Order: sequence, then structure tokens, then C-alpha cells
Amino acid sequence: AVRDAKAALRWVIKNADQYNINTEYVTVSGGSAGAMIGIALGISDSTDFTNELSLNDDYTLKSTNINTSFEVKTIISHWGSKLPLDILEKIYGYNRLDEKDPPLFVAHGMYDKIVDIKKAQNLVPEYQKLKIPYKFYPINKQGHGLWKATVNDKKLDELALSFIVEQQNLVLK
Repeated sequence: AVRDAKAALRWVIKNADQYNINTEYVTVSGGSAGAMIGIALGISDSTDFTNELSLNDDYTLKSTNINTSFEVKTIISHWGSKLPLDILEKIYGYNRLDEKDPPLFVAHGMYDKIVDIKKAQNLVPEYQKLKIPYKFYPINKQGHGLWKATVNDKKLDELALSFIVEQQNLVLK
């Protein structure tokens, strides 16, 4: 899934001019498994998931813009976890998270029975240690998929947009 998501993002970057996309402000966002893919997109190296298969294994690789690079500027994680960091470390032999990685926004229900909030909370010390900006919102009395939740009367999408604007120094008109 991460390989496919990276290929999709490379396609977007490769075709940015055609669709009038400014590639300087890339944010990835997702919920649950999508959040984990977003985290992996943000922290993985550009060469990760590019050479484990050959064209003989998968002929579609020639259409994945393998030489196109991208930089994720912010990650929005809704009820994701630290699992992508752990998997990337297991695959490649070292922790992929470093001080150059993008800021992280996390919203997670405190009563999530699908992805325990502790798995998301485990991201916090990793970001603190490297001094990477992050926001963590544990949402009280909420479980998994809390799209309509609010924090201090602000919806999650408002909080996420504020985080993106702040971290990327954007000016909204």
C-alpha cells in the first residue's frame, strides 16, 4: 500500500503543472490505515519501496515515475499509530524518523477499540526527542472514526487546517 501511495504521489508531482498544483505545500492525510500510510509517506526515504521489485516482477512499475521526487510538508493522522515507524525500521534496519521529517497532527479517540490510543501516543516521544513539531489531540468519549468530533468547539478539519497553515507558514486569502 505504501509503494502504491508513493507512486500515486509521484504521479501527482509529475503532473502538477497540468493540474495547476503547487508542489511546495504537500500534506498527506488519512484515517486509520490511511493515516499509517500517510505517516509512512512522510517519514520514508525517497528510495524506500522503489527497488524491492523489478520490472520482471511487476511490469506496471515503469509507469510509477520512479525518478520523480516529492517532499511531504505536513502529516495529518486521524486515529493512526506508530506502526509505520516500526515497520520501516524492521524492513530497512534503522529508524526512518529524523529531524528533517514533517510535522505531525494526530487526532485520536480515547475509547478507540480498533487502534488503541496508546499506539498513537507512542509517536509523541519520538517527535519530542527529535524536536519535530506535532499536535496530539486525544478526543474524550470518542472511538474510531470520529470525523465529527470537536476540540474546544473546533472541528477536526479546522484544527488540521490551522496546523497546516502554521507549520507551512501559509497565508490564506
